[in-house]
Amino acid sequence: MLKLSCILTGDDYQLVKTETPGSKKKILLMASCLLIPTFLWFINGYLLVTQVLSGTLQNAITTGIFCALFIFLIERAIIMSRGKKGMMWARFFMGLMAALLGSMALDEVIFKSDIDTNIPQYKLARLTEEKKNLEQVYTAEIDKQSQLVDSKYSVWQKSLNDVIKEADGSGGSGKRGVSSITKIKQAICDQQQVEYQVEYGKLSALKNELLDKGKANAKEYESNFNSNAILLRIKVLYDLITKDGLMLGIYIVFFLFVAFLEFTVILIKLCHSDTNYELKIDRIEEIGRKRMEKITQNDQNSFNPNIYSPLLKTAYHEIKKPSPAIF
Repeated sequence: MLKLSCILTGDDYQLVKTETPGSKKKILLMASCLLIPTFLWFINGYLLVTQVLSGTLQNAITTGIFCALFIFLIERAIIMSRGKKGMMWARFFMGLMAALLGSMALDEVIFKSDIDTNIPQYKLARLTEEKKNLEQVYTAEIDKQSQLVDSKYSVWQKSLNDVIKEADGSGGSGKRGVSSITKIKQAICDQQQVEYQVEYGKLSALKNELLDKGKANAKEYESNFNSNAILLRIKVLYDLITKDGLMLGIYIVFFLFVAFLEFTVILIKLCHSDTNYELKIDRIEEIGRKRMEKITQNDQNSFNPNIYSPLLKTAYHEIKKPSPAIF
């Protein structure tokens, strides 16, 4: 078990196996905590594809493995990092996003029935909104054409009334019967009627165009609507939790739970005291760093090339021999 834990956390088993029980216990603890978000994201990915997106079993397993592997690599990188606050802050924000996404994925599965129930209402509301937006586009033109039609209608009716009065002698020339004046007025009235009918036809064409385009848009929306779309379901879930205090409370509980699971590794890494194994690793690194500093500084007390090169060793001894004296 310890060897497997060392493989998961990236530690050297040969060094760990001779360490203190506390060091071994922490390695086992970190490996166990590493598996928690890994398994959580595998389950999230699997359930999201099978229960929400209605995907195949193969796609669900592939998605679950990909999510688990991605989270595993991130958590392992955090465990292997040492003493970098920037890395911890990066992991904090990454964990926050992962917790948010994880809680959303989990909520999509838990509240699946509620979301499915509210999707038709959301669909109807969107269709109504699209219809209103389309009507707003045509409103100004239709209102303008309606005013023109009403104006043409008023002119036509006034002219028709003049023709009637001219014919019965109650107005105009005061002569009863269809005189030449009556015929002239009738011709003008007929022309105004034609103009009214033309403008009324344009108004009817605009209304029919609005109706046809509305039907076309609704049909297109129906054909493109996918109740399994993840962004759509998240939007419906958001509408649900903002309108219902109970669901909002449950959502917050699940979010905090998933967030705690996501932050397990970094919390233990920050709160757990350093073990003998970790202190040894730090000392080894410190000794190695000091040794390299001495080598790069060519410190003769710790680095003497004479002891490595036979030619330099011979020359060194020759120099050290005492000079021959006369006496």
